[in-house]
Amino acid sequence: MTTRVAFVSKASRCGSPGAGLFQGLLLLAMLLFGGGPARAYDIVMRNDTPWRIMYTLQYMACREDNNQVLEPGATRRHATGGCLLTKAIIWVHDPACKLPDNEGARVIRWNHGGYGGNATWTLKTDGQRLTQDIAFTSLGDLITNAAKGAGEAMGDWLGQGALDAMKWMAKLNSKYKCPVPPVPFSKNPKDEFQIYTQNCYCFPRGTVGAMQTAKDIGAFFKIKQAGDIPNLQSGIKKPVAQRINEIAAFVKKQDADVAFFQELWGDQNKEDMVDRLCGAYPYCMYVPSQVPVASMIMMDDGILLVSKYPFVFESAITYQDRVDDEKLAQKGALFVGMKDRSGRPLLLVCTHLQSGTSIDSVDVRKKQMMAIGNEIKRLQNLRRDYADCRIVVGGDLNDPICFDPANKMLVDRTNFLSTSLAAVGVHLNNDQMLTQVARTLGAERIMTVDEPTRSGMMRNAAMDLQGRVPSDDGKLQRLGTQWRGTAFPLATDPDCTQILDNVLLDAKTRLVRFEVFRQEVLGGTGPVSGSNLPPEAISDHAGLMVTLGYR
Repeated sequence: MTTRVAFVSKASRCGSPGAGLFQGLLLLAMLLFGGGPARAYDIVMRNDTPWRIMYTLQYMACREDNNQVLEPGATRRHATGGCLLTKAIIWVHDPACKLPDNEGARVIRWNHGGYGGNATWTLKTDGQRLTQDIAFTSLGDLITNAAKGAGEAMGDWLGQGALDAMKWMAKLNSKYKCPVPPVPFSKNPKDEFQIYTQNCYCFPRGTVGAMQTAKDIGAFFKIKQAGDIPNLQSGIKKPVAQRINEIAAFVKKQDADVAFFQELWGDQNKEDMVDRLCGAYPYCMYVPSQVPVASMIMMDDGILLVSKYPFVFESAITYQDRVDDEKLAQKGALFVGMKDRSGRPLLLVCTHLQSGTSIDSVDVRKKQMMAIGNEIKRLQNLRRDYADCRIVVGGDLNDPICFDPANKMLVDRTNFLSTSLAAVGVHLNNDQMLTQVARTLGAERIMTVDEPTRSGMMRNAAMDLQGRVPSDDGKLQRLGTQWRGTAFPLATDPDCTQILDNVLLDAKTRLVRFEVFRQEVLGGTGPVSGSNLPPEAISDHAGLMVTLGYR
């Protein structure tokens, strides 16, 4: 059994009351004083162009104003509280626009280390491109620039020194293994294989406690900015430890061959899940994170894979491309080569892709999928016995399938994930999932939207191509980037409008069936509030289980 070197005790990983109080005070102080005076700032967006404009405003430690629509001649004011503005992405979203069809002409990007103050954006055009005039009206900008310089200097030191040391220590911290000796498993039928995937929404417990302490202190002293501190439980009433117990019990009950987990942030959460499951799933794969205090600065990838069967080989990657708040997480993918029930080779990939609907987020997901494809090709070149094996990529892919019952139509935004893999020579898709979802819901058509180009194609429920849909098509314009359709029982998000958790399959693999577990995990079969989930909820995503066979 591998010896695991521990730099702190398990008890201290949970976060002592004193540590939580200190961290909470620290977080509150950063929120209060990072942007100068504790006051409400206004960001005003004014559209002086003849076209519909969309924009996203992103803030430090505060919820973003995502994919806002601004009609020609309109003005919108955003009261940002004490939040620091870090990024603005502005783009033309209008089929009538005759500007050149490229990002340089149609998109504006503005970045800042953290601007605290009032600002007015006036959007114009010179006939060749979208332009902007920005008026800053607060002296707080000067204070923030000074803080930014100090912060960058500190970040350089951390990046070159402390984080390197943390990585060195992480190499000594071996992966935790199930303490129970494995027992050989055998399941029937031999030509099937089941995978369960679950986004657990379990943040490091010390971080959850620190955030809540900061909110409590701020509320007691009636500090306005305390309301901007995120609730890392998303309205879930049960504590993290209890939810891990209940998720593990439910996974064991489903008895899949393999389980994928996302958002099990921090080693303690992963180790607890392994402990609870090791009697049924004695083999696990994850990447040990840095020492626990690092989770206040940079979280790990949050992913874990457990199996009834031993692994032939393992690999993992950390995505180099991340944007927005997800720069604070080391998201990546786990790769496991194993044998299925019948002894044939199988390559499984568990991942959690970049979230968000902005142009930047879509571009990052594309690059992350290409990184997965490149690693698959590398592994197949190293292991010639897996060169022609079946491949499954699954997890929280963060690109939705939605439903439009009025038009008996599915809207699928996942296609570019498949084309990104195909660009590096790996051919997987979710066509079988789409066909089964369409049949269950009575959908007669499937509109596949290519997120990077905002164009698409129309197919029937059997996946036969019926025609192309150009980016200026009225149906695509009405859908927009935030369209979620109508609630349907197969959705995996709290709003019950999107399938976000999914699997991509190769041509040799048949999707026998799939099951979505809303009531058991989210505490309700229909739409539930993502910020105030039912008392029974154990996560903010439904569980998904797929049964696979051979074609």
